[in-house]
Amino acid sequence: MPHNDINIWKLLYEQTPLIIQYLLGVLTLGIFTLVGVIYKRTARELEHVEDRVGNRIDNTNERINNLERRIDNRLESMDNSLKQVVTLLASQSSQTDELVRTTQADEQHLQNIENSMKEDRDERRKNQKGK
Repeated sequence: MPHNDINIWKLLYEQTPLIIQYLLGVLTLGIFTLVGVIYKRTARELEHVEDRVGNRIDNTNERINNLERRIDNRLESMDNSLKQVVTLLASQSSQTDELVRTTQADEQHLQNIENSMKEDRDERRKNQKGK
């Protein structure tokens, strides 16, 4: 027989007893069934993991957004407080400047009064010495 005419698979099939053929068929079916079950279980587990990761990402994003809102609120509050302090300091500064000007004017007025009193006293002394 020429080499091309020999079909090894056909020979194996024809020479293998029927019980072994059925057993091989059942084993092959079992292997493919097992692979299918493992694939489906792995796909379900992977889907479960993806859902958990997705939920954690959503929760993390929500927490980040809440923190951003809290930070924005605190910064806005601090900005308002800072504006109030600057406004208060500006008003205090203008009041202080006015008080300094008033005090300087009062000191000048008191100095003028003291000088006037000295002059009057000196003049009285001169008048008393002259008598």
